[in-house]
Amino acid sequence: MIFSKIRNEKVADAVIRHIEDLIVEGVLRPGDRLPAERELAKRLDVSRPSLREAIKALEERGLLKTRRGGGTFVGNVIGSVFADEFIQLFLSNDRAITDYIEFRREIDILAAGHAAIRATDADKEILSRIQNLLRKAMETKDEQAIIRCDTDFHIAVVAAAHNVVLLHAMRSIYEQMVPIFYRRLPHQPDTVLTDEILAQHGAILQAILDGDSDAARHAAGTHGKFIESTLRDADLVFWRECTAQRRFEMLSNTSMPRQSDARKNAK
Repeated sequence: MIFSKIRNEKVADAVIRHIEDLIVEGVLRPGDRLPAERELAKRLDVSRPSLREAIKALEERGLLKTRRGGGTFVGNVIGSVFADEFIQLFLSNDRAITDYIEFRREIDILAAGHAAIRATDADKEILSRIQNLLRKAMETKDEQAIIRCDTDFHIAVVAAAHNVVLLHAMRSIYEQMVPIFYRRLPHQPDTVLTDEILAQHGAILQAILDGDSDAARHAAGTHGKFIESTLRDADLVFWRECTAQRRFEMLSNTSMPRQSDARKNAK
């Protein structure tokens, strides 16, 4: 049960603390919709007036947002780590994307190691389900689903590490930056790439299921190095394609004689 019955303190204050805990723990995420008032009051075992008092207090602090006729939602209390303008720089700046991959690799290693020790049965089930969804998305070549599942998998690993500061910081970063990895590829996402990612995610998952922290850290590090080398190779492919295209355009432009033709005309 996500919502549990409230006991032994001022009811509205207890409701506030309960919802605060769910937000801090990452159970309720920005944009999540709360159950309807009647249903939520029933789950919490509180009166509707007490629930309204609590929701009003949380709204005043920006933790909840109520839309007229549309329900009550968790506010965007985390926001984005990077501004949209800065995200655009990552698409073209090699140093920025390289540093991001290095940073992410180290965080992934840390999170996977903790997850192998701390993951609950529910965490393991979540990771297994996401891995299955990723496999299906790759089989159908659904690019957007692949990106979503890839992002969700890494967030779930961090969630399984059970460090709320790490979770909230990295959830924002992953959601912003994972799509950039795919956008940096000249051909996205090809079969070889997706098969490798699926296998590497599988290795991370298996290590967490086995409770093997060293294996989880190693698998996460291997995945990070693969992402780094894939981006580097993609940049080389892109550069080669651009260079070849320019040469082709030069040869196709009949108004510009080749050097050998120029030398003949000079004689």
